[in-house]
Amino acid sequence: MKVSNRFRKLFFFTALFLIIYLVSEFKPKTLSAFTAIKEEYNLTSISYEKMNKNFELKKYYEDMEQRLLCEKYNFNVLQYLRQEEILKILQIYLYSNNINLTKINFSEALPVSINNSIDDSIIASQENDYYRILNMSVNIEFNSNYDNMLSFIDGLQNNTTDMSIVNISTTLSEENMVFVTMDINFYAISDI
Repeated sequence: MKVSNRFRKLFFFTALFLIIYLVSEFKPKTLSAFTAIKEEYNLTSISYEKMNKNFELKKYYEDMEQRLLCEKYNFNVLQYLRQEEILKILQIYLYSNNINLTKINFSEALPVSINNSIDDSIIASQENDYYRILNMSVNIEFNSNYDNMLSFIDGLQNNTTDMSIVNISTTLSEENMVFVTMDINFYAISDI
């Protein structure tokens, strides 16, 4: 009986050490599997957050584009710079003030830069944009009396179309008549 008790104790301790050994052997492997799963979860979570942020940025840019398009259409700027359209605008005010043109010159429609100079790099960079701002200068010459000239200028300034009178030169002639040379810039935001 004593042998059997000893044998039981030896068997118990041997089994205990074997269990401890087996647990210590397999525990890191199971932990490494959990660690790998956790790392994969973290990578997936980071990818999801980046994707979600991209969706948010896409929505932000779509909203910004929509807002800018609304602003574009709220401007009183011509859609296209056509000489016929500009002539119609000018003719309204010339006719209402009894002014007959003696000369009219149109420049080429060119992109507008911040500092009002045309640069090839500006033209190249604007070719990649969805929209660009164009400018066409119109030079007109006419004879009229002084009051009609002032009414013509007031009419242009009160027009809803965005334009700017850049230069006015007047020469006084006989009996309250003036010879006027005027440079007017017309603007358009056009689709590319």
